[in-house]
Parts: sequence; structure tokens; C-alpha cells
Amino acid sequence: MTFALAEAPSGAVRVQCKGEIPLKASALLAAPATEGQRRKMMALLDAVTELLVEKGGEWEGQPQELLDALEVTTSAILPERPDELTKRLRKLAAPQETFSVRPTRKRAGETNEKVVRWLRLALHE
Repeated sequence: MTFALAEAPSGAVRVQCKGEIPLKASALLAAPATEGQRRKMMALLDAVTELLVEKGGEWEGQPQELLDALEVTTSAILPERPDELTKRLRKLAAPQETFSVRPTRKRAGETNEKVVRWLRLALHE
């Protein structure tokens, strides 16, 4: 919930409820991000949203494939490892609700013996 201080007709100060916010407790308790970190996260959000729009609102594949697809336009803001990209996307998706991230595992290869990490992204409208 968010609150604000407001002046009552009598001149006293009162607490006014402003409603709910989409942040989770972990986001509120986390250390504040620097301005540079915020800019990078917003640039990543824009890049992922743009990719999803280009793909009709959905993307599915291995995290490395997503890292490669995003690297074409936003290499300066991307992490080196696909696992780190998945973590950042999950952090971005939770409070923004612009898109969803579903990390899973999937059998791959010609014989379906190999299990790989798999991501499903979906744009919310």
C-alpha cells in the first residue's frame, strides 16, 4: 500500500491511503539500484518488449538463443551468461507486468535425451 500525508480541513495532518503498488516485499527491502543500473534495466525492458512485439507477443527457446537475439541491438546492457539474463528478466517482469517469464526445462536433440533450459516469454497487453 502507498500512503501520503495530506492536510485536513482543520489544518491537522492526516495519513491518506493511495492504493496498492505492484512491488513485492523483496523489491522494497532490496538495496536501491544506482541510476546506471536503473537505466540498464529499463533499456533491457525496452529491448525485450520490442523483441516480443516483433515476434507477435511470444518468444520461446533456450536462454542463450535469447541472449544472441538481444545482442544484435543491446549488447552493452546484456550480461555475459544466459542464467544471469534469466534472473534479470524475472526481476523485470515481476513489478512491471509488461511481460511474463517462464523458465522450464525441455528435452531437446534428435533423440530427446538431452534436457536443456527453456524460456517462454509472453507480452501482456
